[in-house]
Amino acid sequence: MTTANCILAVSSQRVSALDRLTITWGRDNAASQPNAATCTARFFADNAASAMDMYTIGRSVTVSSDITTYTTGTPMELPLAAVDVFEGTLKAGIIRSDLDSRDVATLVLPPAAHSDNPAAWDQIPTAVAGTQWTMTAALGLPAQGVVSVFPVYFHGPNASPLYGSRVARSENSGTVSASWIIPASAAGAWVGLAIEFSPTGPSWATSPQPWQSSSRAWTGLNSASIRRATLQRPREAAPIRAEVFAGTITDISLELDENSKRPVLSLTAADTLADLEHVYIGGEVWETESLQSRIDKITRALPSSVAPRIVIDPVPASRTLIWQDVDNQAAAGLLKSAATSAGAILWAATHKTTGPYIKMEDPSTRGALGIISLVGGKIKTTALKASHSLSASQLLRAGALTQSNADAASVARLTWKQPGIDNEGRRTSTDRTITIEDRDLIRRIGYRTVSLSTSLAVRSQAEAAAARLFRTYLPGGFSIPHLTWDTRVRPDQIVPNTLAALLDATRRLGLMLSITDLPAWYPSRTMTTFIDGGRYTYEKQRWSLELNATTTAATGRGLTWNQLPPGLTWNQTSPLTWARTSSLTY
Repeated sequence: MTTANCILAVSSQRVSALDRLTITWGRDNAASQPNAATCTARFFADNAASAMDMYTIGRSVTVSSDITTYTTGTPMELPLAAVDVFEGTLKAGIIRSDLDSRDVATLVLPPAAHSDNPAAWDQIPTAVAGTQWTMTAALGLPAQGVVSVFPVYFHGPNASPLYGSRVARSENSGTVSASWIIPASAAGAWVGLAIEFSPTGPSWATSPQPWQSSSRAWTGLNSASIRRATLQRPREAAPIRAEVFAGTITDISLELDENSKRPVLSLTAADTLADLEHVYIGGEVWETESLQSRIDKITRALPSSVAPRIVIDPVPASRTLIWQDVDNQAAAGLLKSAATSAGAILWAATHKTTGPYIKMEDPSTRGALGIISLVGGKIKTTALKASHSLSASQLLRAGALTQSNADAASVARLTWKQPGIDNEGRRTSTDRTITIEDRDLIRRIGYRTVSLSTSLAVRSQAEAAAARLFRTYLPGGFSIPHLTWDTRVRPDQIVPNTLAALLDATRRLGLMLSITDLPAWYPSRTMTTFIDGGRYTYEKQRWSLELNATTTAATGRGLTWNQLPPGLTWNQTSPLTWARTSSLTY
């Protein structure tokens, strides 16, 4: 059995008697920038006077959900490639202490590789206070060697570990095992291990034979080893926490509910992007610079109370924007304009460990949606199965399958700005336009144009952005409108991690999702798409997720020439265009 609750908090105080809550986030197509996320909530407020004092405009609002999972107790192997070594080295499983330090080495094994992405470990259940965990490690010790094992607790994928009390000590090589109870201070943390070797090799005094009679090098003696380390979670329920929304109150109202004869308070809240619509900056001329530098200037100009943390993917961060004379403009507009010019998607997000932040995503790093193959001399494409999937049997209805040219383009025009200097030494900018036309596509769907004006200042970067713009508007993809998942439907089939990924305000951004078990009348039993927005409602103890899915022609990391299937030549790809392969892999 799996359950997912809804926790609404205002100024960190949980709201009781929640009647209904709705969150709208993201965008409804693959080309526009996302709108600010909003949350509307309705709850009973029997003490109306106190409620009106508490729930005022500007107060913080958070929405989270605990998705309960029931673990199997299967040991989880800790990745040795992600180990941090202190006062020593680890190579091919051999541990040696530093030459200039005391003869000791400590390995810290996180549950997964460290990451600057705050959501990188969200699929890993965290610790529950009072539960029992078990560790095992296959270790090799030198003569007189001693090993000690400690649990360590992480509060984020890039956080420093907090050590627990020692749970094991051994003077012998072999398997070391121990169990311990998670303390209250570690509730909600990710669990890893710290293994301390002291010494990592024999000392002169304990060496079993005279040095001159030994055929082995001293460096061969000065080592311990580790072959494997695992953690076993308890066979109990453990929650995955999803942070669904974070923002501030913008509107409130109070009225009497005629059915219950109780006062009901309704509030509306909006996220960081909405706040930045009303913060103006200006007064200086920004030089021609990278997107990263431009964003740094914007955040430095903001009051510290509203300045967000902004994470930018590498490719858009390095793109160059032309100089700009800023004269009292809204911060949100400046951020959106910069992101659009650099080919990034501007998302407002929140995470349980870092809080609210803004992410500028490079959409070209998304995975491919389909697989291309050569069958009987003919091209065949099939959906690529994503790591998260929903069975069509879990949806309220299968929905119609649509394909439309309404959002398609056969011609793309992108304008960039060439910087220069006039005869008087003043800065200038000249608009240049890059045009991409597909003659075959024009014959098929007519002359349909999409245009984008950018602040890019380098032609090669503008050409890459124009190619990306053209691929964004490719026709031919299918979409399923009204893709709605109600957790009352087939609750026994709910995959907790998929529900958590769709709810969480960091993991859901552009999430790749496969819809499986589609009806026989569909052209494929599985369709894979990106989720770029939605409308989520919590009512009567269940979530209903209306998902905005892109078409199956949406692009991500695609094929290169040397990745084409064996035996495939270009004249065999018709009617598949090269641009279309940007959403395929092999």
